[in-house]
Amino acid sequence: YKFQIYEFNLKYEIEINQFYDLGIYTDMSSIREQISGKLFGDVLNLYSYTGAYSLVALLKKCNVKSVDLSKKYLNWLDRNLKLNDSKLNLNNHESICMPVDKYIDLAVSENTFFDFIICDPPSASTDGKKKTNAFKNYESLLPKLNKVLKKSGFLLIFLNTHQISQKKFELKIRDIISPLNMKIVDKYKLSQDCPTFSSFPEGNYLKGILIKKS
Repeated sequence: YKFQIYEFNLKYEIEINQFYDLGIYTDMSSIREQISGKLFGDVLNLYSYTGAYSLVALLKKCNVKSVDLSKKYLNWLDRNLKLNDSKLNLNNHESICMPVDKYIDLAVSENTFFDFIICDPPSASTDGKKKTNAFKNYESLLPKLNKVLKKSGFLLIFLNTHQISQKKFELKIRDIISPLNMKIVDKYKLSQDCPTFSSFPEGNYLKGILIKKS
């Protein structure tokens, strides 16, 4: 069953009874609202899913590249774009279907740079050849992202698991970025959208960190 919802004057296609997900993560709505005013210039949306962050960036007149390994989700993203073609300049968007690591290597080799990068990986994933753990993968991914991030650019990263605490996540990220001339400038938690309880740690899974390149 398909229908449409609105979030901040943007339409999204929702589908139920087909997949484990519905087409948008509504628990990140307040984060999208908070970062919308920070988006500018050339934006890279990694693990873009059905494109909620991409649409918000386009609404802010940014140039956007959306990267995801799933053709199904990129097709869904394209449908979301068409739902909003009267509000967005679709010529400012490009969908790229390939593994994120492969695309970043390509961007480095082609000297492609971005003002704002959004990276929201699944906690664990596979491209059919190897399995990736998001927490561990940031060790190699962040230095690569630093190479394609413009000076004074921003990097918004997420971790989606209750098994890693906010403090542990922050400490690891600080260790990785300390030699990269980058610093943490803001943090985001699930509690901004949904209440969290110490007695139910499984519900406190979403952790976001905003990094700026000096």
